[in-house]
Amino acid sequence: MNCHLCGPADPGALDEGVPITGTTAYRQAMGALSLTLVTEWAVPPVVALDDARWLALAELQRTSSRPAAGIYVALCWVRGLRQAAPVSERTEAPVTAGLVESELIAAMIASDTASGHLLNGAHLLGRTVRDVEYRPSTATDATYVLAVWNTLRWVTGEGGKRSPYRLPSRNGDGSAMTADEQYAASLVAHPGYATVPESRNRMRDEAETEARVTRQLAEAIAGAQAWFGERPLRAPSD
Repeated sequence: MNCHLCGPADPGALDEGVPITGTTAYRQAMGALSLTLVTEWAVPPVVALDDARWLALAELQRTSSRPAAGIYVALCWVRGLRQAAPVSERTEAPVTAGLVESELIAAMIASDTASGHLLNGAHLLGRTVRDVEYRPSTATDATYVLAVWNTLRWVTGEGGKRSPYRLPSRNGDGSAMTADEQYAASLVAHPGYATVPESRNRMRDEAETEARVTRQLAEAIAGAQAWFGERPLRAPSD
């Protein structure tokens, strides 16, 4: 993937061009999140944002996918791990709801332009959102900017947009849910089914399936984290 589309996508760099490598530096970068982020406006929990970010990185490791790059860069920006916004490259900090809404507009218009569609968002040009001045996109790749747009819609809860990836089911402490925990949660959510053997069996099967998928996703996330801890993280290039 051409790096000019996404810029330095180093989640270990709190400032552009300042790479942080190694597991110690990773912990330092993650520890700085509480100081650099204000995410009260984000709809998904922080653990979901991070799971999706790691899954995007895992996909980038395998495929250098432009949509994965859009997801990854957008989430790095939202989490305060990247200074430049994903499409406009604006650098105000911290990231606020107004900045995200303005970036959504820029991504929507860029997606329309790059894909040859009518400018459905053209009426939003020059609009000030929450006292944030609009800035146009500098990205031109349609799949990249569309992925940014959809990711930011998920982050803000716009239109009920779902996560760009299926995410692992987690307990309140962040640990991956086991089949037994999935099953217990289902019984609590559907107490009427507990007395019906067929329903209990179906819920048990569903819990086993979900736990298996959760393990696979957690392994992919752990692999991406291990990769980041061993080497500098850079946006893939062609």
